[in-house]
Amino acid sequence: MSTPIITYSPLDPTKKSGQRLVGDVEFTSASQVASHITPVPGGVGPMTVAILMYNTLKSAKRLWEQARAVKVTRLPLDIKEKVPSDIEIAMAQTPKNITKLAGEIGLLPAEVENYGKYKAKIELGVLDRLNHRKDGKYIVISGFAFLDPDTFHTADV
Repeated sequence: MSTPIITYSPLDPTKKSGQRLVGDVEFTSASQVASHITPVPGGVGPMTVAILMYNTLKSAKRLWEQARAVKVTRLPLDIKEKVPSDIEIAMAQTPKNITKLAGEIGLLPAEVENYGKYKAKIELGVLDRLNHRKDGKYIVISGFAFLDPDTFHTADV
């Protein structure tokens, strides 16, 4: 059951902003779902505005903290006694799904252009959007390709 809400800002020269926030609900249907309800003649009062502002600030703080808390899950490591070659290391590890990694580091779906499960292009605008974050210490982006001598095309390995 939805409750119709009417809110508008009529001009009011007595207010500092020059406007007055006025809101109302359809009393009969609202009283069916609200635990407490009282009519407010003349519009929204200062207590309602204060509570709305408090809840808006509280929500913004919560969203800010969630955005700052990057939770990257690490892939399991298999430590060897003898140091393996680079190709052995690369072939032994299954890469993380790029969509999952992008979500973990705070990239928006519209900023990531996937090429399969493990590769993607990232829009450069991400650098501006995330410039408030502290720089990472080390980023490894690896891959290689070879030139097929018969067709002169690159091929991913």
